[in-house]
Amino acid sequence: MSSRFSFLDQQPVGDPRIDEIIRQSTKAIFVKVFNQYGNEVVMPHCEEAKIFARIAGTKTLTQTTVEHIKTLGYTVRIAQDDRVAL
Repeated sequence: MSSRFSFLDQQPVGDPRIDEIIRQSTKAIFVKVFNQYGNEVVMPHCEEAKIFARIAGTKTLTQTTVEHIKTLGYTVRIAQDDRVAL
């Protein structure tokens, strides 16, 4: 992960079941970081993150949006990549 995304809270958790437990027990949203046309973007992964993106009027979450989300008491975590390598 690039230092550009140092505003995100942690590295991937790993187990989707643990991600769901964390999300339910704390105010947490999950995002994925993708490379899109040479730029890294923060894509919402869970429904709450998607709602924040809709409120912001964007498909991705900007650093400013993530900072506002964190001001509301949410933790922003990177979701585990669930793609299977063939």
